[in-house]
Amino acid sequence: MRKFLLTAVLFASATALFAQNLDDVQEQISKKNYAKAKTAIDKVLADSKGQKSANAWYYKGVIYNELAKDSTQDNSAYRAEAYEALKKSQELDPKNVMGEVEQNWRLFDIYNYYLNAAIKQHNAKDYAGALNNYKKAIEIQQYIHGKGFAYNNQTLPALDTAVNLYAGSAALFAKDTATGMQYFQQIADAKVPGKDYMQAYQMLVDYYNRKGDQANAQKYAALGKQLYPESEYWTYYELSDPTLRDDKNKLLAKYEEVIAKNPESGSLALDYAIELFNYTYGQNKPADYKALQDKTTAAIQKAIDLNKSAEANYLMVQNISNQIYDMQEAQRAIKGTKPEDIKKKNGYTADINKKYDDLVKYGETAAQLFSERNDLKAVEKANYKAVLSQLANYYRFKKQPDKAKTYDDKAKALG
Repeated sequence: MRKFLLTAVLFASATALFAQNLDDVQEQISKKNYAKAKTAIDKVLADSKGQKSANAWYYKGVIYNELAKDSTQDNSAYRAEAYEALKKSQELDPKNVMGEVEQNWRLFDIYNYYLNAAIKQHNAKDYAGALNNYKKAIEIQQYIHGKGFAYNNQTLPALDTAVNLYAGSAALFAKDTATGMQYFQQIADAKVPGKDYMQAYQMLVDYYNRKGDQANAQKYAALGKQLYPESEYWTYYELSDPTLRDDKNKLLAKYEEVIAKNPESGSLALDYAIELFNYTYGQNKPADYKALQDKTTAAIQKAIDLNKSAEANYLMVQNISNQIYDMQEAQRAIKGTKPEDIKKKNGYTADINKKYDDLVKYGETAAQLFSERNDLKAVEKANYKAVLSQLANYYRFKKQPDKAKTYDDKAKALG
């Protein structure tokens, strides 16, 4: 009995000492002496009894979060410890008495810090740092949502689509593509609409397409097309089917199919005209060359009507150049000197002159449109220069040296 009484006395003394230590911690917090409070709470939690105290862990969360705000030194690691301490407190006290008294605002405070830090780093182009803080913010957001906590009647969603979008963007800039796709995938799997999120679906399609994962590529293409039917991206995804690239006729037929569904698309019309042009004037002349030549001319004209671009007009210049070459070849093939042969040659000459007049019309339009651009890419500059040279040659043939020189000088100025 004596031994039991002694143990009880020691236990009561330890309990009183533990309570006194927590009172000291609380006093230091009230005075905002967080450095002293840290020393005190670390001492409490070094004891096995303190390890079992929900209040002790809660105080650690409070103290370490406040210390993390000290801008005079790098205490940022304390914030993560504060979060873990608050979680430990709630684990030991499922009723979360301490947290409920303060509406769990400490958790919201930590969440807001990580989110604001991430956005600031993102804007400063510190993408790796931003990604780390987005990750922490999202983790805490999901924890708060899972617990059903609210501060001043404000809750956090299970999925903050904007934050996920920013996190995915930061990951891509940080060269962590796989992580970026994980964040985009959460958005897409939730079928989130809105123009700001369309690129997430497109990037998922491109990512899985490049990985050879057609099941996921098609899954996100279908979701994206459902939410953003007006985007041409999904049409181009259909046209990117590798099996179409192996069969030019199938590719052209697919273009005609999608153009029928998108008759006002200037970009589709131009791309189709380019594919048709390359097929018609490729290394191997098609059996139906003449019919394809007429079809190509009509397709380019349609592209010009819809697209009104330098590229569409330049393509017509090249198309007419090929037609002129064919006429010149046919004219050279006439070797006879009979009246009917002379008549045919003269007929070709008249047709060639007319074609040159057509070429100049499109050439001058292309040159004007190219000249209006201030940031020509290398291929655009080369096409512009080719048009200028063709125009100069035309005016030399027409005995207009001044006009020819104008175009020669423009071509020289391009380098």
